[in-house]
Amino acid sequence: FPEVEALISLKDFYRNFNGKFSIDNSLDTLISNYDHKHIILLGGQKANQITEQISKKIAIPISYDTKGNLTVHGGIFASVPDDGSPLQEDYALLLKCNSPFGQDKKLFVLAGNHGAATEAAVRFTVSSKGIAQIARQIGGDDFLAIIQARIEKNSPKEYKLVKCWRFQEIEP
Repeated sequence: FPEVEALISLKDFYRNFNGKFSIDNSLDTLISNYDHKHIILLGGQKANQITEQISKKIAIPISYDTKGNLTVHGGIFASVPDDGSPLQEDYALLLKCNSPFGQDKKLFVLAGNHGAATEAAVRFTVSSKGIAQIARQIGGDDFLAIIQARIEKNSPKEYKLVKCWRFQEIEP
């Protein structure tokens, strides 16, 4: 389960900074539980019901086509292959913006076409170069970024930033 690996990586990362967070399961948590909290969501709209509900509240064009490929800001970021065969390449998005539940809180989404890409997004985020690379391109602004991952045996082996926009550049 790559998402579990991703969660462990996030917990270890936050522990290094004495950060604490609670973990909620999107299957049995009400969206109202996220009021007045900073939110980190793992998984795309198909895998995580809360990601789907919150994506509608922030009203940006993030969706998935019928094969589960990410479509955002006029581009399609397709898994290779996208026919259910073992993945070789996949994509994930990183989204940082204000929480729809309050301007003083932030929302961070790490969502792949598949679990391995979600894990790649987390690895990119907690790496020494990941978020710093985005910051060099756009500063400290909120953003939407696309990560490409090379996958072997359902695990990300390499990952890199392929696109990045300031959040205000993608708002409808």
